[in-house]
Amino acid sequence: MGQPGFLFTPTVPEGFHYRADFLTAAEEDHLAAALERIPFADFEMRGVVARRRVAFFGHSYGHDVVPPVPEFLLPLRAAVAMWAGIEPAAYVMALVNEYRPGASLLPPMSDLRIVAATVAMAVARTAEAQGLARNPMTNPINDVYNRMWKPDYPTLDILPAVQATGSAG
Repeated sequence: MGQPGFLFTPTVPEGFHYRADFLTAAEEDHLAAALERIPFADFEMRGVVARRRVAFFGHSYGHDVVPPVPEFLLPLRAAVAMWAGIEPAAYVMALVNEYRPGASLLPPMSDLRIVAATVAMAVARTAEAQGLARNPMTNPINDVYNRMWKPDYPTLDILPAVQATGSAG
């Protein structure tokens, strides 16, 4: 049986939890209004400008100086901390993403293979650094590439285009 307000229970990945009443409607409205006033900036990672714009608070991924976590986010931080059983002060960074209308959440199809390889490299290097890799990598780029799935698409026989003859009248 689903939760109140849902025909079916929301499906979430393993380890995730969904709580429909985490914020009240008034809290959502206040948060949405405050988010509209945030100055977002383009986000570049590894030389590629992302399709999203971001606003960092507290800390950033790099060593950039960023503004402190704004007051309007502190009640949300406190609610998340209470739910997670962690002190609010442990959350030292806030990252707010803006996806413009029509912006894709995924990279273009032409970039999927390189994105998958980049993620696989990060996972493989982390596993090796933490002693979790079964086999040491001698050449990480080749090791990851050689283990990647390579689709084997069938050859399609395409019929030649048929030209229209005669005239429409």
